[in-house]
Amino acid sequence: MLLVAVVALFVALSPAQACLYKGQTYVDGDEWTVQEMFVMKCTINQSGSWKTAIVGCMSPQGAKININESRVEGADEFRCVADANGMVRMNQGIGRFSKCGTHTVGEQWVKGAFQYVCQPGGREEVTACVTPSGTRVGINSIVQENGVPVECVHFTNNGTIVLRGLGVAADAKCMDSDGTTHEIGTWWLQETHFNKTCGTDGRISIANCVTVDGQRVPVNGQLIANGLRYNCEKRNDGSVFFRTGAAPSNFL
Repeated sequence: MLLVAVVALFVALSPAQACLYKGQTYVDGDEWTVQEMFVMKCTINQSGSWKTAIVGCMSPQGAKININESRVEGADEFRCVADANGMVRMNQGIGRFSKCGTHTVGEQWVKGAFQYVCQPGGREEVTACVTPSGTRVGINSIVQENGVPVECVHFTNNGTIVLRGLGVAADAKCMDSDGTTHEIGTWWLQETHFNKTCGTDGRISIANCVTVDGQRVPVNGQLIANGLRYNCEKRNDGSVFFRTGAAPSNFL
């Protein structure tokens, strides 16, 4: 909340029939604006003493706001407050009925993988996750979609909300780079030298490399045969590289 300005209540006592403020005289009950933000009032007592005091704030649209009251103008809410020491200030904040972009308070909408609601003050709040097919998943809840458990989880340590799958359907299959589908647990040779398998998590992995004569080379291992050295190397980016070269002389 933004502190706009602060002014102290001003009280003067003098036997007179008018209040005097910065060279101007005012009669009992007169109100006027100072600093274009505060409303002052002249009060004259029966004894003839008088005082001037701030009795309110002036909004940007020129409306009076009594002390300890507020007013909404556009997307902002202005509140006029006085503390125990008589200091008056006007605070500016987001209005209770401010919109969330084009959405009004209480309105719900879906954007990406999340369902939002517009809370008072123009605050957007995630109320649920939404799957690609449109299924709503409550925060910290799990639903089954096409046999796959899907969870909408709220991480309290950093406040993020994530939609994630917890497994694969019983009838799930893997699809290789050629567009061919494979059952979970099956093996196949692809690109001549790579023995691939469809894992239980629905992902394809390279189990080992294969030489031209069908011998298997373990990942991150080597095989020396027929005067050749075969290497099956897994790199930091997860890719597997197969290479063939002459065997060291001590192996010939």
